[in-house]
Amino acid sequence: MADQRIEDLTELTSVDASDKLVVLDISDQTDDGDGTTKHISYQNLHAYGKIYVEGNSTATTISGTQSDFGANAVQVAVFDTNGESNNTTPDHTNDHITIDVTGEYIISATLSFSGEANDTYSFAFFKNNKGTQLGSRSTRKIGSGGDVGSASLSTIASLTATDTIEIWIQNEDGTTNFNCTVEDASFYVTRVG
Repeated sequence: MADQRIEDLTELTSVDASDKLVVLDISDQTDDGDGTTKHISYQNLHAYGKIYVEGNSTATTISGTQSDFGANAVQVAVFDTNGESNNTTPDHTNDHITIDVTGEYIISATLSFSGEANDTYSFAFFKNNKGTQLGSRSTRKIGSGGDVGSASLSTIASLTATDTIEIWIQNEDGTTNFNCTVEDASFYVTRVG
């Protein structure tokens, strides 16, 4: 069912299990024979959004090691394309997705990256500029031969309209060069409740 204004409750016969109803306005407007007309409006609350990058070659500068996503952790800031969206605001220029509708969301990302040989990197979702970590981290150690590794993250989180969701990275055990190059990444959110 497309977004529409429902004037008569008998029109609700076209609602199916994937639709959500929200009462936006109930007021006495006109006389429909019994003295009142109730206005009920439908709003689509499906929400999703995506940002991604392919073929990035710019390294993310990490100033030192740590394992608690403290001051040396940095936001993954290489996204260059906004994907499809509805009721979210993907923003590759600020490398985050803004939530427009409060609810429960699946947050997911896949990343391929390279870094210093034998260094261990971890990634995690945060909301509101590293205000709160969402879910657990994903950790990967790069091999000694200049490997390109991969990381996958996913979680379910309760989010509020205007929250921003980001991915942050840290180097857990580097000795000289702490940087990492996220070459390809896809990052998305989907509202599930």
